[in-house]
Amino acid sequence: MLINGVLGPLDTKDLGITFIHEHLVAASRDMCFAFDDWFDEDEVVSTFADLMEKQKSDNGLKTFVEASPINLGRDINLMRKAAEKANIQMLACTGLYWMEDPWFLMIDPEKLAKYYIRDITKGIQGTDIKAAFVKCSTDMQYGESDANKAMIEACAIASKETGVPVYTHTNGKFKQGLYQQEILTEKGVAAHKIAIGHAFGNTDREYLKSIMNNGSYVSCDQISYNEMICVTPELASCVADLCKEGYAQ
Repeated sequence: MLINGVLGPLDTKDLGITFIHEHLVAASRDMCFAFDDWFDEDEVVSTFADLMEKQKSDNGLKTFVEASPINLGRDINLMRKAAEKANIQMLACTGLYWMEDPWFLMIDPEKLAKYYIRDITKGIQGTDIKAAFVKCSTDMQYGESDANKAMIEACAIASKETGVPVYTHTNGKFKQGLYQQEILTEKGVAAHKIAIGHAFGNTDREYLKSIMNNGSYVSCDQISYNEMICVTPELASCVADLCKEGYAQ
């Protein structure tokens, strides 16, 4: 199956070993817009290329999923430059992070979805590079607010119309994956097109199994990122237990 890649269409059978939830740069879009030297793009690209070269040689890495939403520093031109320099397959997304600027309080999911659909079907930031998936986010600061629900509904509309999957950011401690899954599926997204990101920030087996039993994926994507979120041996034990119970698929 063909999907959108930063350097052109990719066949899913050729993705190979994949880093599933990464960020080339996490930055304030407002600061980047206001100050063109907010960070050194050449340094970012060079560092990224060096890191990817090591991962390609040591672990056979082929694909890098750049999961930065619009308001977390997404810059498609920087992604293209980095992917070309590193000679690696890269996927980009559309969607928003959990932050709620004042305008989010009156957000129209249908209107917002039209912009996501444009990113997916026509291209991002005036380029012909198309988003491969939709990103939605929920965290503790605003939780399950009306604005957050509307942001998730917009992702559902875009996913349903274009067929691309939805990948989420959650705060595992608060078990927000089930909340996201419920909204997305109620709005017509097939459960198997949903991956709950950072799901293993909570190693409650029953919580994780509930998401999977409902038909969606759980993403184990913060390995050693923050030992306060999940101690690595406990994370490994949790994944192993779920695999033994038949959840490897």
